[in-house]
Amino acid sequence: MPLLVPCLLVLAAATTLDESPAYLDQTALLRRCNDLVQAHPDRCRRDTLGMSRTGEDIPLLVLGDPLPETASARTGRPALLIVAGLDGTHLVGTEAAVRVVQHLLDEQPDLLKAATVYVVPRGNPDATAKTLGGAPQVATLRPVDDDRDGVADEDGPEDIDGDGLVLLMRVLDPAPPEQPTQVADSTDPRVMRAPDANKGERARYRLLTEGIDNDNDGLFNEDGLGGVDLDMNFMHRWPEHQLGAGPFQLSEPESSALAEFVIAHPEIAAAIVYGPHDNLVNAPDSRGREPSGVPSEIDAGDAALYAEIGRIYKESAGQSRSSKKPTAGSFEAWMYAQRGVPTFASTVWGRPDATPKPGEAPTEGEAAKPAPPAGESPSGAEGGGEAPPTPPPGGGRGRRSRGRGGPPPTAPAPTVAGDPDAAAWLAWSDNDRDGAGFVEWKAFDHPQLGRVEIGGFVPGFTINPPPELLDELGAKQAAFATEILKRLPVLAIEAPVVDALGDGVYRIPLG
Repeated sequence: MPLLVPCLLVLAAATTLDESPAYLDQTALLRRCNDLVQAHPDRCRRDTLGMSRTGEDIPLLVLGDPLPETASARTGRPALLIVAGLDGTHLVGTEAAVRVVQHLLDEQPDLLKAATVYVVPRGNPDATAKTLGGAPQVATLRPVDDDRDGVADEDGPEDIDGDGLVLLMRVLDPAPPEQPTQVADSTDPRVMRAPDANKGERARYRLLTEGIDNDNDGLFNEDGLGGVDLDMNFMHRWPEHQLGAGPFQLSEPESSALAEFVIAHPEIAAAIVYGPHDNLVNAPDSRGREPSGVPSEIDAGDAALYAEIGRIYKESAGQSRSSKKPTAGSFEAWMYAQRGVPTFASTVWGRPDATPKPGEAPTEGEAAKPAPPAGESPSGAEGGGEAPPTPPPGGGRGRRSRGRGGPPPTAPAPTVAGDPDAAAWLAWSDNDRDGAGFVEWKAFDHPQLGRVEIGGFVPGFTINPPPELLDELGAKQAAFATEILKRLPVLAIEAPVVDALGDGVYRIPLG
């Protein structure tokens, strides 16, 4: 990220295409799509996948030579589907998708003669607009009464100290009946973590999302704006009773439009999804089973395929760190398990190494950090890992139960004792970003809680890279997409061998 002033918009939403690299808002994204079509009218067309809940266009780019006549037409060629932006806070995915399109059109025209490419660069435009506007939003804008008090979206997080960011509040030794759950790390007191019982540590802090109890029910920020997490709204292992899953499968116009498109296009032979999930840096679980008997992630027979594609990805993208988020109800899981399409999930970017200060030992290299076991998430990894049980700001309800307040979905979760990841993010912020990623804890007189401290990681800091890295990351993702296109299956029917056996009897060998 560039140096941060107290505003999430340091992510720099672009409104014109002649600016320096920046994250595209909806207007700039649609203009970028139109420019790609105008530059390559014979190989690229812009269609509409559908409309969001608020009526925003969900653009669909179709690449091919020749192009399918319509969005629903089939060419007989295999197809690759690329989807980004289902999570409104994952801005880098959209940027990667448009750069992949640019690369394929400019540098790989021959591949488009053998395959069709469908690209959905932003599947959740409503949430993305909120994020770019300064309020991180994972989910759609469907009104949801999270605390079941008869009013929807009435108690969300707020920027109560006026610094332009929604951060965390920590309360030292809260009065009963509230219970502390965290300690300040002894090595770096900026880091909040669980106490280490083996060292005799005792929790001292209660940790909450910044805001007030708007509806005076004793809960803080438990009913924010929206919504439904699109990556919990698909059919495979739908987490029915979890906040964010939606009232029913495909309840959202965004998820429904995407599913209908996939079903209408059985020629899709592979998919790439940019978002908070990963099965390329971290190998997907090929051994775990649900109580119903279905694989938790992938079938054991597909482990070799995913291992090989993961190897290709790491060689192409150079990424060896990534978050790993539960996949129940995700688009990726549905595509693989219920559509039979190999689907590769990428976060695009992982934590960089901090530049050592004079006299400091280097931080561990990218390749040195082992991936966590399949199905586990390193606490505090980009994308947050699992946060304390609470709906965070901006509808980021994924896999969290109702609680009394907690951290934003775009900030690393409080870490467990001994977890170095938060410290590593802080080192990169301090050494390479001039402290841009973390707001120091500062005292604040809260109208309901009394004295608190407000601070923490800047929302989005561990998810979206500095804009100046977008072109480099896009080129690496384009290299990976090119490798996938080269490996798409091709169906060939050879002339049969017919042996005349006499008297109208023929033999046709089948193998």
